[in-house]
Order: sequence, then C-alpha cells, then structure tokens
Amino acid sequence: MSAFVVNWHWLSVAALTSASFGYLSATTRLLFMGLRRYKTAKDIPNSMFQRGSKLKGVVVSVGDGDNIRIFHRPFLFRFLGIARHPVLKKRLGEETISVRLAGVDAPECAHFGAPGQEGGEQAKKWLGNYLKDRAVTVQLHSLDQYSRAVCTVYVRKGILRLKKNVSHELVKVGHAVVYRGFGAEYNGILKKLETAETQARKRKIGMWSIRNKPVISPQEYKRALKEGRVSESVTEKDFFDRNPENLFSFLFRSDKRSFF
Repeated sequence: MSAFVVNWHWLSVAALTSASFGYLSATTRLLFMGLRRYKTAKDIPNSMFQRGSKLKGVVVSVGDGDNIRIFHRPFLFRFLGIARHPVLKKRLGEETISVRLAGVDAPECAHFGAPGQEGGEQAKKWLGNYLKDRAVTVQLHSLDQYSRAVCTVYVRKGILRLKKNVSHELVKVGHAVVYRGFGAEYNGILKKLETAETQARKRKIGMWSIRNKPVISPQEYKRALKEGRVSESVTEKDFFDRNPENLFSFLFRSDKRSFF
C-alpha cells in the first residue's frame, strides 16, 4: 500500500515538473515571438504565408501606387517603443519588408528608363499621404517573383480608429483597379473591390478623370511596354521629355519604327 502511495507521489512530482517545463517552454516561445523581427520578406517562414499570419509594422517608404516597405515591429518592440525604423534610405532593402498590396493594380510610375503611366504619380502620392509613417497590420498571402510579400494591408483611421483595408480604399478613390493577373489574392472582398472600381469609374475620379485619352489598365500598360509598344495614354513628347537620352537612340537607330 505504501508503495502505491509512493508511486502516486512521484507521479505528482513528475506532473508538476512537466507542467513547469511546459510553462517555461511556452514563456520562452512567447518571448522569442515577441522579439523576433523579420528584416525582409525572404526572412518570413513559408508556414506563415500558408497560415495567413499577420505582422505589424510601420510604413517607411512608398515605391508606387501599390508597393510599400514596412519596418516589422514585433510585440515587445512596440511595447518597449524601440527600433522604430532605419533612418538611412540605403538600408531599406536590408531592413524592411517589401509589400505588394493584394488584389489591386495601380498605374505604373516611371522606373528603369521606362515612361510612367498617367495617374501613376498621383496614386503614389495618395498612398504616401495615406500610409507614410503609419502603423499597419499586414496579412500574409504569398511571396511573389520579385521577393515581395503579397499582403492585405490594414490601417486604422479617424477619431474612432476604424480599420481600413488599404486595397479597397485605393480602388474607391480611383487610384487602382482590381488586379486580374495569375494568382491574384482578394481575401474575400473581390465583389467589394469590383463595386468600388465601378463607382470610381462612374464618378470619374483618380485615374478615371483623364480626359481626351482612353484609360488603359496598368496590366495592359505593362504588357505594352514588354512588347515594345506604349499605350495611347503616353505621347512621344512625354517619353522623350522624361528620357532625353532616348531621343538620340531613336534618331540614329537603323530600325525607324517608333518606340511606341
């Protein structure tokens, strides 16, 4: 009988020890998660994309109308108010997560020598005013071919701090269209995005306010650039004014076909 009691005693000790180790393990894991900061999109585990995990950070840069960079700030960073974001722009590529807004496509800005699309700079300016230096929550969907995290981005706005879906807000003001490319992520709001696009087009706001020229989707514009033709919304004067070095190449090339 005494042996039976002793066995229960040791079982109790073992249970308490196991619980203590479990508590320590859970606490250690929480501390690790609270301190673990992902520097770039490539550092984020694939399992987090598969689960649709959420990260919090601060928007430190706006690349164009549908691309931003955020400085990830895990829980303990936010709680202690440390490491807000890097100051040097040259470190952004090493210290921030490049984010592509899910489900939308904004007009292209000029880059890599290619002319920008009408409405591109306006979309970038709007997004910068809306998000720059703001705290955001991003829900992870996938990592694209440019090593950007495709995310649904949320920000709190107004006195009531209402949560806004940035993709929806961008389409609503006419600075983006619904993205129709392969692997598009809508996070359950496709109909809402389509309605917002239709309403913006009817109100002729944002990119839909361009007059005397057909409005071409960003996807078609990028396809035109890739194929060596430029959409009707960009004139030769616009192109050469922004890229004067191309005028010399055009005048003296053997193939006299237009750049457009």
